Amino acid sequence: MLMLPATPETIAGAVQASGNAPDELSAIINVMPAPPMPFIPPSHHGHLVVMILLCCAANAEDGTRAIAPFRALATPIVDMVRPMRYPEIFPPDDGSYHPKAVGTTLFIDTVDRDVAGR
Repeated sequence: MLMLPATPETIAGAVQASGNAPDELSAIINVMPAPPMPFIPPSHHGHLVVMILLCCAANAEDGTRAIAPFRALATPIVDMVRPMRYPEIFPPDDGSYHPKAVGTTLFIDTVDRDVAGR
């Protein structure tokens, strides 16, 4: 997970970076208030952020290169992106992990800076 400040530039840039990424890279981009999680600095809690979940099915060097455009968009608030084995992307199945989320989806064809600023 990579978390960046939500500005029109970072939102539009994340969408553009995703569109330009190699086929081996998958990105889920969320614009949302930063939750009060312990790994997020408290000064960002409740403020809009761009949370990007990234997965690259390539070797570590190619993955780092594929993710670089996302990291270049802004100074990350949180950068948890690292090489890992597939099973590590899932939380432990000890019965204590029960995330809850509410989402709103918007279907549009493009996101440029003007759309991202709305």
